[in-house]
Amino acid sequence: MATPGIEVVNLVFASDDVLWLSWKRWAEEEVPNLRHTNKVIAPYITEGARIYLYSYLNMLRENAIYCHTDSVRYIHPRDNPALNETGER
Repeated sequence: MATPGIEVVNLVFASDDVLWLSWKRWAEEEVPNLRHTNKVIAPYITEGARIYLYSYLNMLRENAIYCHTDSVRYIHPRDNPALNETGER
């Protein structure tokens, strides 16, 4: 695939809906340094996104099921308005 530092070892299409993928990381010295990569700024961007995510967790309270760096899984009752509009209007 196209991710620097990752090598796809095995790719199996088990069915129309299932794909098995095995990968491994390259050794650190083999990973190319890209010109748009900055290891100093990256943690600040991640932290900014996490703080933004916490605002949604604060609204969701006990309806939040799972949270990661870039997403929140939550229970949304059908009769409540959407937290964030998505898609075409």
